[in-house]
Amino acid sequence: MFIKIYTFGKQKKSELFQLKERYMIMLSKWNVEFIELKESKFGNAKSKQEADFKTFSKKLDQNFFPILMDERGSEFTSVNLAKKLEKMNLEGLKIAFCLGGPFGFTEEDKNFFKEKIALSKLTLTHEMAEIILLEQLYRSFTILNNKDYHY
Repeated sequence: MFIKIYTFGKQKKSELFQLKERYMIMLSKWNVEFIELKESKFGNAKSKQEADFKTFSKKLDQNFFPILMDERGSEFTSVNLAKKLEKMNLEGLKIAFCLGGPFGFTEEDKNFFKEKIALSKLTLTHEMAEIILLEQLYRSFTILNNKDYHY
């Protein structure tokens, strides 16, 4: 399975940064790559949304299935997310998760994504969303590989 996670901005050195690094080490045997994109700093919210989407679409590996992390997306249990990832892997799909910039993407640009998944209906900080996504990916892989982690 191949997964790329696209996110905007660099996480500051903190406890959350250390936790992110820990999960990336734990996920390294499952071909998970983290790609930090530079967020737009100029213009109004809409122009920043458009610029961030343009940055993402230029960097996206076209062989990957794009999934937007969005609080209005589909919700999954951990087991169902694991099953979904397994199904996508069996279909030969490489997955690109995207966490938008601070202003997200325009509704028009959101239509580019093949699927939208919610980590929570709550609004999360970028740093927390990254950690939750990484933890759920790790949990999914442990479920699929019958490892002690998910009970």
